[in-house]
Amino acid sequence: MLKTYNIDLPKSVPMSSSASIVDDISVSILKRYHPVILESHVPIEVCRDGNCLFRAVSKGLRNTEEHYMQIRLLTLLELILNRSHYDYEHEAFVDHLNDDRLVFDRFDTVLNDIATEFSYCGMMALSGISAALSVPIQSYCPPTQDLTFLFADDNHDDDSASATAAVACVANDDEDDDTAAVADISDNGTVDYDEDEADDYDDDAVDKDGHFVTTEPDILPGGKSLPLGRFLKTEKVIEILQHTSVNDTLSEVPRGKKDDVYFVVQNENKYRRA
Repeated sequence: MLKTYNIDLPKSVPMSSSASIVDDISVSILKRYHPVILESHVPIEVCRDGNCLFRAVSKGLRNTEEHYMQIRLLTLLELILNRSHYDYEHEAFVDHLNDDRLVFDRFDTVLNDIATEFSYCGMMALSGISAALSVPIQSYCPPTQDLTFLFADDNHDDDSASATAAVACVANDDEDDDTAAVADISDNGTVDYDEDEADDYDDDAVDKDGHFVTTEPDILPGGKSLPLGRFLKTEKVIEILQHTSVNDTLSEVPRGKKDDVYFVVQNENKYRRA
């Protein structure tokens, strides 16, 4: 249809920040968390109606927001015609982003969001926009205070650890103090001081190395039990896999998302992963 009716976006027009409205909310966030970015960039306001991603791209490329619906359509067609590049469950999935920190919805959900006006879209849609318009797009999120306590073994780097527990915190409103303050979450309830004191060797305890110990079985999200009753450290998983007999071999690891699956890779020549 696009080819038949010769429908195309107009040529790019340099955007003038002086002729646009500065987004005061973005400016206030950047001043608090990453002020140096304001020395080289100016946040520009677009209509906050759920189409903001497509409006922002239209504004950046054509100096107007009015082409946002056409960009939605082009992005939708891009995903439909090139599913293996956007569907992580596809058997021939090509992971262009290759970043485990990014979390994506299932393909059908992403497709529905792009096809629905006023629906917010995420990183996969941004990748689709870039491909559909043949323009590089750089996403940016300002660094923020880490209000989550991170629990990890001493032999793990912070980058490889995952947050397993959190406390209720709130940013301090004092403009001169950017530190985080613990929020008061008391419920003004009564406390019975006549109750027995907690046992030093309760089920939920800490061993001499400071590791959390419990006799309760670990449970997967959704209430599923674990095969060995516990979450295992990487070293233990590798040990189990090394002593597992492999009957069926594959020439390569199949593409696409894998849930609850381990692959034993024969690497006698010690090839480095590209």
